[in-house]
Amino acid sequence: MFTGLIEKTAQIKSIKRKNNIYLLCIKILDTAVETKKGDSVSVNGVCLTVVSNKKGIICFEIMGRTFKNTNLSFLKKKDMVNIENALSLGEKIGGHFVQGHVDNMVGIKSIKKKPDGLEFTLSLPAQSKPFIVTKGSVALDGISLTVQEVKKDAFSVYIISHTLKTTNLEKRKIGHKLNLEIDILAKYACPQNKPSSIDADFLKKSGF
Repeated sequence: MFTGLIEKTAQIKSIKRKNNIYLLCIKILDTAVETKKGDSVSVNGVCLTVVSNKKGIICFEIMGRTFKNTNLSFLKKKDMVNIENALSLGEKIGGHFVQGHVDNMVGIKSIKKKPDGLEFTLSLPAQSKPFIVTKGSVALDGISLTVQEVKKDAFSVYIISHTLKTTNLEKRKIGHKLNLEIDILAKYACPQNKPSSIDADFLKKSGF
């Protein structure tokens, strides 16, 4: 479990494929995030397990399906990724609960300058629309953000200057794909709004 508050950015050192497994290695450019083999780390919002950490080069194994269904598949050497260590019990939660399970990739449709940052407008996949609400939470590339507006096929978020400087969003451009994770609370709450299939006729047919 994560909070969506990015701790560091890291640079891609290498991506290698062996059968259906990809080995992704990154280099922390400043003070190293403390990790050891077996730890869970959010990389661009994807929960990955550390398989090695040697001299600041941290490597992860990624299943082919995860690789292809997230923007990890677009990464190249020297690209920057967002990093967050797993949440520990007793720590403050400044963002929201983020699992590291990407639901969709969303494309950047527009970027507008604002007094203290940027407004990103992103595509909204039909399957995710019921869970995206104004003032609700989303994770984009692992970053906890608040939805500002929801339209028919798009939604927008504001990125303040601090977030731009401490994540890889500053280098994002129109057309780039971001990993979207829906708020876990929305996933649980939304089905409760659907009418139940259990009614008098159902109970009668079932022998009650």
